[in-house]
Amino acid sequence: MTEKTPLLAAIDSFREDVKPDADTIVVCDDEEMLRRLIGRSIRRVTDSASAKINVVEFPNAESALSLLADEPHAKRILAVVSDRNMGRGLKGEDFARALRDDLQDSETPFLMQTSDVHVPTVISSFTSGRVDALLEKPFDGENLVAAIAHAITARLEKVEAEALTMATLEV
Repeated sequence: MTEKTPLLAAIDSFREDVKPDADTIVVCDDEEMLRRLIGRSIRRVTDSASAKINVVEFPNAESALSLLADEPHAKRILAVVSDRNMGRGLKGEDFARALRDDLQDSETPFLMQTSDVHVPTVISSFTSGRVDALLEKPFDGENLVAAIAHAITARLEKVEAEALTMATLEV
């Protein structure tokens, strides 16, 4: 029997504790080649383990948000991987804010890739809890998959902590 990768273990835990129907990773990047590379890297890990994970790619945050705003689809989203600078439209930190604040989604893990990790808005998105993990460009497939696993695990821990706090307040 083969050992589960950290990504597959994180997916299993997230499905068990947060979203049992989660089977889709959203990739959002205005650069088609990078979008495809990210999708291919995710599929390489999940397909080899028969994990049945869909990867849906979007060229901008607005298109991705329309999917995330749709209740039946939102329940199936396992994670979002977004670029920070996407040309026209929302930047990655604005996308994360819209997901957390406008759509009131506190469950979906959000990974932001950027070459600007020291920009104040990137740092504040991460420290505010809207973004679960940052991935500095350039990166390879192995670092990407590890960062997605980290984002899923970090969000799972936040959801569990919030549930514990709510349970404590009810007592």
